[in-house]
Formats: sequence, C-alpha cells, structure tokens
Amino acid sequence: MPIKETAVLDVKNLAFSYNHWPVIEDITFSLVLGDYLWVIGPNGSGKTTLVKNILGILSPKSGTIRLFGKDLRAFDRWNRIAYVPQKIAFFDPYFPASVREVCAMGLLSERDRLSRFGADDDTRVDEALDRVGIRKIRDRRIGELSGGQLQRVLLAKALITNPQLLFLDEPTAAVEPSVREDFFAIVDDLNARGTAIVLINHDIAGMHIHNNKILYINRRQVFFGEGKQFCLAQDMSDYFGSYQHVICHQHTDDEHDTGGN
Repeated sequence: MPIKETAVLDVKNLAFSYNHWPVIEDITFSLVLGDYLWVIGPNGSGKTTLVKNILGILSPKSGTIRLFGKDLRAFDRWNRIAYVPQKIAFFDPYFPASVREVCAMGLLSERDRLSRFGADDDTRVDEALDRVGIRKIRDRRIGELSGGQLQRVLLAKALITNPQLLFLDEPTAAVEPSVREDFFAIVDDLNARGTAIVLINHDIAGMHIHNNKILYINRRQVFFGEGKQFCLAQDMSDYFGSYQHVICHQHTDDEHDTGGN
C-alpha cells in the first residue's frame, strides 16, 4: 500500500473580502513536497491576495489553511516557508544596507529579533549568496544593484533557512529575459531537490506547464490540476477558447522547463 504524502499546504473553501467586497471565494487545493504550482489569472483576480492569506498577512473571511499539517493560526515554524514578493515598490535605493545585511534578515524567522548574529550566521549568508551566484557583491550597497541582482538578493534572503515551501509573486516581472532564465534555473534546481514552489505569474502564454500544477483563479477557482489536465480539459477549452492553445503550445519536447522539475 503506497504511503500517503503529507500536504505542505492545504487550502479549503477559502474566501476573503475587502470591506465586504469579495476578492476570492471557494479556493480549494493542496500541495506536497516537490510540487510546483503556477497561480495564474487576470489582473485583479486575487492571486496576490490568496498568497497573503496563506502567509497570515491577511485574515480569511472563511475557510481553512493548514501548513505542514497545522492550522495557520497555530503555525509557528515560519523558517520552513519563504516569500519573494513582487519587485518592491517601496524599495528605497538610499537605504544604507549591504547585500550581506539584507540576506541575513532572512534568519529572523528562526530567532528573537534582538539576537546577535555570529560567525555561523555569516557562513550561512555566504552559502545563500553562493547559491544564487552573487557572493562576490556581498558588501555592495543594495542601492547600487541592478534589478536582476536585487531579485537574487531577495531570493538568497528567502533561501537562507532552506525552506520547504517557497512563494514567488511575479519575481521577475521587471527584468530582462536572460535574467529571468537564470533566476528560474535556480528555482528549478530548488524544486528538483524537493522544495514545493508556488509561483504567481502573469505571463501565462509564455509559461512552461508540462510538469507543473496549475491553479487558475478569477476571483473564484476556475481550475486546479496538472498542466496536462489543463491542456486536455474540455471545460478549459470552453472557458479559454483558442487561448488554451496559446497557453499549451509548447513543452513536450523542451529540454528546459521554466518552472517544474
């Protein structure tokens, strides 16, 4: 008898409203270690709101969220989870922090905020920066970085605790294609090592979905399942029309899938 895998994320009948205005309703899905989920949908469909509910930044109107088998309200192992937000609109290029210092902030999820950092922590910072290929700029001020370098810093900060569940909210929307490819190569490697990935992406026509799961929401849940199921589902064809072909046009012969293992 096969061993049942424990869900790292389990969402059931989730709903959230802003000032009594429904933003998401009836969202239900679950993930296990090694899953790679693309969360897609039009602008304003509730994708970022969904992630903020899962992370406890917003409080659901109804429904349940369980992380690693534990109810969100009781969950306290936040070092097992990491989040790379959209390109930070509030980023201050004059903030006097180095790459090393920003990366080290990722350690706060596993300790008291007043704890002092030691030599072991510095080693962990260097290891995280090595993973994303930017150790050589560890002492540079973040205000001096390119968009691609800044995204790598944020990813290193997220990875420093070796999370088992990683959320990415359109992390490369404002960077050039070559930087996106390098960024997702790092994410693909993490996924291949067992990290569950949840990626919000607006570019559904260019995404590689062959080995991934898809959650399509437009306030309500429209589809959740494997990429292959999405491409073959008649109800998805009725919903998207010819655009389903645009989304599913590639992938069976691709050597590299941008997202997925």
